[in-house]
Amino acid sequence: MDKWTMRLTADCSAKGTQHLSGGGRAYEQQATNTYYSIYQEIKVLSGSISDVGGLIAG
Repeated sequence: MDKWTMRLTADCSAKGTQHLSGGGRAYEQQATNTYYSIYQEIKVLSGSISDVGGLIAG
């Protein structure tokens, strides 16, 4: 598994456990924050890849 998958899996299982132990509302908020930060990281990552692509093409 790559770094992203491992992190996502670990995150999801941790969140799932919390959810089962009754933190429904907090769980939703935390999950939203997590997905948002992963989304941001992917955006940054793809931005870096585009920059590198631009440098190579240039």
